[in-house]
Amino acid sequence: MEYINQIMRRILMLPPQASSVAKQIDWLHYAVISATMFGAAAIALVAIVFCVRYRHPAGPFGARRRQAPTPTLRAELLVIGALFGLFVAWWAVGFWQYVKIASPPANTYDVYVSGKQWMWKFAYPDGSHTVDTLYVPAGKPVRLILTSRDVIHSFFVPDFRVKHDAVPGRYTSVWFSADAPGTHRIFCAEYCGTWHSRMMGQVAVLSDRDFERWLREGERERSYPLDPDLAEVSESEASLVQQGERVATKYGCLRCHSVDGSPHIGPTWVGLYQSQVP
Repeated sequence: MEYINQIMRRILMLPPQASSVAKQIDWLHYAVISATMFGAAAIALVAIVFCVRYRHPAGPFGARRRQAPTPTLRAELLVIGALFGLFVAWWAVGFWQYVKIASPPANTYDVYVSGKQWMWKFAYPDGSHTVDTLYVPAGKPVRLILTSRDVIHSFFVPDFRVKHDAVPGRYTSVWFSADAPGTHRIFCAEYCGTWHSRMMGQVAVLSDRDFERWLREGERERSYPLDPDLAEVSESEASLVQQGERVATKYGCLRCHSVDGSPHIGPTWVGLYQSQVP
């Protein structure tokens, strides 16, 4: 079966199968493509045979016409039933695969994904963030919680066979489990503006040890930067506003809220203090 899988993948020029669901999705692809191609070839062959066998006779008056075959109602119903059954079978398998991808297992590693013209931003449970590069551990389920800051985007990793829309004002989710360490391309699969084709990134799949080291060593580089003036102020000398900014930066509040009035996942903090909200 693996030999057939590799042959079909090369014939159809599919990317590597790098996630736990990639092979299952490809096998459905193989079944649909093979059945439609064989069906089209069979119809073409029958058409050629009929054109030759039942062609118009030669001669000035022509010989007696050959009697064309008359299909029976039973045969027609049999063909229609077989095609309908094949369609239902494909639909059932595809729906099962959709439910599996849409229903993450327990204990997933959650990453917030925010699409913006024209970049991908990733926020991690410890409050750190990256832009255009998603770091995940190998062999563990990762759930992506997607949204958009402007228009509809679509998060697409061909090697994982994972594609899901990021919709402004809403959260959607999809999960995957990468098989082994490596890098995989990210694309936007929904036209989102002038630089849509440049909205690319990569998934960096790390081993457990490398991922833990990345979390420790990259924390300072990936944390939200403090105001330069605030960085020079000691904790005891900082005002309540400055202390609040330290806390918001440390715990990743700014991954959802802005401090300059710009729209983001959550409401902006501008003018929030002492304001009244119905």
